[in-house]
Amino acid sequence: MQLQRRYNLPNCTLLLDGLADTTGEVGYSQRLGVLMNLDCYLSGESEPLSGGVDFLMGLMNAVSHYAQQFLSGVPHPQTQTALAPIQIHALATDQHELQVYGGAEPATPQTPQRRILLNTVQLFDLVEALDQLLADPLTLPQLTLPLSPLSRQDAAARQPLVERAAAPAIGIAGLATAATLFFFAPVPDIQRPLVDPVPGQEDTSEQSNGQTPETTPTGEPTGDPQGDGSTYTREALVALNAKIYGQIDEAWTVAPDFDENVTYRVSVNGEGQIRGYRPANDRSARYEDNTPLPGLLVVAPEGAQEELTDFKVVLTPQGRLEVNPWHGFPPEPIVTPPGDGSSSGVPSPDAQDTIAQGSVTAPGTASPPATTSPTASPGETITDPNTLKDVTDKLYKQLDDQWVTSPTFDAPLVFRFQVNETGQVLNFEPVSSNGTQHLTELGFADLKVSNPEPSAGRAEFRVVFTPKGVVEVSPWDGF
Repeated sequence: MQLQRRYNLPNCTLLLDGLADTTGEVGYSQRLGVLMNLDCYLSGESEPLSGGVDFLMGLMNAVSHYAQQFLSGVPHPQTQTALAPIQIHALATDQHELQVYGGAEPATPQTPQRRILLNTVQLFDLVEALDQLLADPLTLPQLTLPLSPLSRQDAAARQPLVERAAAPAIGIAGLATAATLFFFAPVPDIQRPLVDPVPGQEDTSEQSNGQTPETTPTGEPTGDPQGDGSTYTREALVALNAKIYGQIDEAWTVAPDFDENVTYRVSVNGEGQIRGYRPANDRSARYEDNTPLPGLLVVAPEGAQEELTDFKVVLTPQGRLEVNPWHGFPPEPIVTPPGDGSSSGVPSPDAQDTIAQGSVTAPGTASPPATTSPTASPGETITDPNTLKDVTDKLYKQLDDQWVTSPTFDAPLVFRFQVNETGQVLNFEPVSSNGTQHLTELGFADLKVSNPEPSAGRAEFRVVFTPKGVVEVSPWDGF
């Protein structure tokens, strides 16, 4: 049986065609044991590099030797043989040339048949793709990369002994000089103050005069909102999240043939284009071709410099799609706008009755307090993944049972729910601008409880109602 494996990186893609393992062992029918052809696609090149097992071994040896030399700064000699017809040479600090010898057309050893210029990002995408291939237990398990330490002659320092000893000698001489100077320095004369200041005296005097100490207001959090080197704001992440969800949901037209969730880490640029993805486990790698991700992959143009951020994409056997930032959304304080009555953010009884009856607020008017912002419950925040999954299932069942009408909206509606660990809905707020217009249609307004469990833990969830009639529920900050 013919099998195919694909390893995708933003600037490099490896495509292997081969035959299944014929050892007869049970459970290895999906293991690629015989390689028939390898295609290596590099960004900026119209034609791939192709070959068989010898070509793969030569590519791995050349890339491994050159990468180790590039990172360590110590030359790694490489001998060109018939089984390794590939060489890599440095042209500049960020430029490398990959040379291919041999092949279908005859060529002398001094004249490569093909030259490919790589930058450092493309080079290490190629290194990562080869590492994924070697680490995959279902692809060429007999394939190994022969590694050996450098000989003493090759690893010998290229710097003369005098230059190597200069720095320690200067350091020791400086330390001795500093110790001598401190030895002759006079001992400082420390005198205690005649009157000890009374702690808090200045604060008391200011308060007695009716003056309030000035405080500096804190601004918006700056730096890295997502925690992974990305500078995307919360609003940008929400917009990207919705765009990626729409792309994958529209392209996912084939019924899933897997019986457990498959998870992928997807890298996306600021325009919502998928530049690369990586399976989170072996099961996800086996079903990669049965997902819409390969068809949505867009290779970056040569020389493009763009910022990427990662999203967690989960596809379930029931046809549900979950998309969240890989590190969760940045925290955002929930501010309760002032309203009639108490300033604590707790809705008045009249507002609760209005929501319970399923009333809809017209556009341009103030929203009821119950749907403006979730109020904090006295319980602690739930952080245990198993408890979060249990509460997610409870909330999903409640919302799915309440939504009995056909959707009349043509864009996903996003809500933010606050739920305790027993599954009681403490509060909710619309994230989508038109969310309040469809409360009666969605039918979940009656789920809000007025007397929740006081000691139960709480968590916030992101709920998406799609125009296809599907409810998506996931923790607001991820699992």
